[in-house]
Amino acid sequence: MRSLLVGKRHRKLHWRDEDRSRQHTIAMTVARLDVEHLVVVRSRPDSGDHPERQRRLCMERLLPELVALGVGRAVVESRGLKDDQQDHRTLDYLRRKRVLGGQLHLDHIGGPIEPMLWIPDACCGAVTQLRSGDPEHYALIETKVTLLEVES
Repeated sequence: MRSLLVGKRHRKLHWRDEDRSRQHTIAMTVARLDVEHLVVVRSRPDSGDHPERQRRLCMERLLPELVALGVGRAVVESRGLKDDQQDHRTLDYLRRKRVLGGQLHLDHIGGPIEPMLWIPDACCGAVTQLRSGDPEHYALIETKVTLLEVES
């Protein structure tokens, strides 16, 4: 993934910052990886909910799925201390409600540090395009993607 960076100022890949040609290259690279993708989406993408509520609802759907798949450690991109703490509060909430069986550790890492974090960004970008009527990039990765929907 790091080989896809362009120039010295390019610290990480971010789907929205790339033109269509680069998005195609990124999607092709992701498609060749031996990695499965679990993507959680809202049933109503036009929801007026606050972004943090949207994230919490998606995390409440994603984290139990990861545990069911036997994942013991999830690494997500850090969004800053306050937002990272909110993710941990969501994890603690799920533990208190006994929604999570097994142990799951949640770690936050800066996007420029870990190229593997660029993969979910690309997958989410392709899914967003799909849901907006543009399936081109999603079609390249769809055999490796499981889409989970959060009812809203």
